[in-house]
Amino acid sequence: MNRSPVSATATTDDLPQRLVATFQRIQSERMAGVPILNPYLEIEAIGFRRWQGQWAGILITPWLIGLYLLPGDESSWPRVPRGGRCTWKLPQGEYAFLVDQVDGFGPYHVRTLMSPVKQFTAQATARASAAAMMNQLFAGKEQTGTTGQVAMETEEVKLVGPQLEEPLTSKGVTRREFLRKFRH
Repeated sequence: MNRSPVSATATTDDLPQRLVATFQRIQSERMAGVPILNPYLEIEAIGFRRWQGQWAGILITPWLIGLYLLPGDESSWPRVPRGGRCTWKLPQGEYAFLVDQVDGFGPYHVRTLMSPVKQFTAQATARASAAAMMNQLFAGKEQTGTTGQVAMETEEVKLVGPQLEEPLTSKGVTRREFLRKFRH
């Protein structure tokens, strides 16, 4: 079995740090100079835990706060192509996630919770907000085993907010080129 870099050695101790390091690299390589970055925020993993055989947690970045699902149990990880959508049944409802992958880290599914994040003027406030969101999304019905169908590929998606950039990238316009138009 071809294991992803995430699940091959993931533990509760190293997975969030590896995700943070990966996104710190993304910030320095691909997001440098993008005007939506919040200078008060740094990349931080919040509340990562095992859920339905996978890993779930929130990642704060200077450009977004997102809920990330990472493969823990490859047998139940949905095989959806990069750029596709997958709907996950969380304890508080069903949510569509973007499917992506980063070299050196592996596949993940992300649901943007807030973007941009200019309203925060301190990391502590963003951290408290992320923790509250995580608690709300997983309140009361947390399960650690795998039961029933918890994920399915999503075919139709209504594009809103930061997801609007996807059709632009398919037409050869990069996220950076698009966002530079908003620079003051």
